[in-house]
Amino acid sequence: MNTKNKKLYIMIGSTILVFIAMILLFVLFYNANKTINEYHVDDNELYTYFGRQKITYKSHLTLTRNNYVTQAEIDGEDVKLGNEPLYFKDQKKILIPNDVSIVLPLENMNQKKLSHYSVIENEKDNSYLIKEETKKELTDAFIYDGNDLYVFLKESTLTFGDKKIILSPLSFVLCVYNDELYIYNYSEDKVEYYDLKEEKETDVYVTNDSYNVNINFDYIKFNNKSILLNKKIDTLEAIK
Repeated sequence: MNTKNKKLYIMIGSTILVFIAMILLFVLFYNANKTINEYHVDDNELYTYFGRQKITYKSHLTLTRNNYVTQAEIDGEDVKLGNEPLYFKDQKKILIPNDVSIVLPLENMNQKKLSHYSVIENEKDNSYLIKEETKKELTDAFIYDGNDLYVFLKESTLTFGDKKIILSPLSFVLCVYNDELYIYNYSEDKVEYYDLKEEKETDVYVTNDSYNVNINFDYIKFNNKSILLNKKIDTLEAIK
């Protein structure tokens, strides 16, 4: 083999190796990205509420995330999920479908980002963020989606006007400013609805021994001050 042909074979071989390496990198990147953006639920039934309607998702559910939106594949179709938590049937455990904030009243009212697919479990009235083999206690915290949704991780009392409602841990409340109020009480597995315009009430408070938050105006009362909650989830540091 002359020198000219030898150089040609080396060039072709190098090109093939580079091409193969690029394919391998693409496959590795695709699989890593797929792992981050997909969540599989096997042998567990999930449910949530949209308004007053209960939606049940059967086992072997796959969640996918694209452009900051989480979807569930149901009967061959992708269904966009809201920020309402997904509840594991017969388990005191929830799955957070989208990025939200976690408010930490006992840490100077600090707010952190709670990433999509986070799992929170309630054990003996204490709530924990589950990460692989670790647990981080979040009992005194609550979740806020930056818009209208709150999830309360400890027993709390919701009040507006002359009404007083006890919320069990893992309950959520959807309060549309000066408009609608949906209260999902986890222990009773039911939704109560109120029209704030008819009730003629603007202040809706949720309180316990850790915080007092106005969920209609989205602020928390602390040391005789009112602190607005951060609505820009992406600006928050992720909780560790």
